[in-house]
Amino acid sequence: MRGNVWEWLSDNLNPLSGYQPHFLYEDNSAIFFDTKHHIMLGGCWITNGTEALKYYRNWFRPNFYQHAGFRIVQDQKLPTV
Repeated sequence: MRGNVWEWLSDNLNPLSGYQPHFLYEDNSAIFFDTKHHIMLGGCWITNGTEALKYYRNWFRPNFYQHAGFRIVQDQKLPTV
């Protein structure tokens, strides 16, 4: 279903380990590292190019429904050693 809708996550947008802003896009992500923006993964029919990859991360505030869908998941408990 990649490319149909964005996939909402409950996580806030935070930098990935080792994140360094690109000098051409210094204000593109870091200004959204807060508790107001949630992560959306993948891409949807309205995005194009590299933004339609299943690993692409985007962000929006939860009250905006930017062609977002949903997924059904279940937490899996890992065995304790």
